[in-house]
Amino acid sequence: MQNGATVGGGGIANGAAFLDREDIKAGMVSVEKAEVTGNDTLGFGGGLFDLGGDMTVKQSIVARNLALLAGGGIGAAERGSLYLQEAQLVDNGTVGDGGGMALALGVIANVDKSHITDSKAGVFGGGVFNLLSAVTFRDSSISGNIAGFSGAGIFNVLGDVDLTASKVTENRSTFKPGGVFSALGKVTVDNKSAIKGNDPTNCQGSPEPIENCFG
Repeated sequence: MQNGATVGGGGIANGAAFLDREDIKAGMVSVEKAEVTGNDTLGFGGGLFDLGGDMTVKQSIVARNLALLAGGGIGAAERGSLYLQEAQLVDNGTVGDGGGMALALGVIANVDKSHITDSKAGVFGGGVFNLLSAVTFRDSSISGNIAGFSGAGIFNVLGDVDLTASKVTENRSTFKPGGVFSALGKVTVDNKSAIKGNDPTNCQGSPEPIENCFG
């Protein structure tokens, strides 16, 4: 609680990259029935940061964390593995991308029965920012998030997003779409999922059409 870091992982860091010395290799980290709150970083992952490792977050709260560059709540990169189960990412923020969560460069993420809410990004992806990674949401929600530009719910570039029985609702951005943005990637939405009530649009304005998304 209320910790700080320069490069990444204000609360918890699994692996680290340095310019002036050898990198710290990531391992396996499990966070269960815990609260990661009020931390900050000048880099990535205000609450939690994973760099090429294996991170599991179960029945935990990640709240009120701040990252300057990306991933206010959670940041993961470099072919890491991330698993969230019954996790709450609430009221996290970043000046850059991915207020709730930012995934980049080959991360494989699975999110089950979890909620990413009330988070803010200064640029893209108030809830989730996904770049060159793959993330699956099951029985989860992304709601009430804000982005300074677009894709307040989910902002996806060159990545894969799968929504299974999940909701992207009541997110808000300055420019459309407020719900889900996708460019040069793929977003799959099953019939049990809903993308609705986002402002200014749900998916209209996304460079690529989003299946089962209207308006």
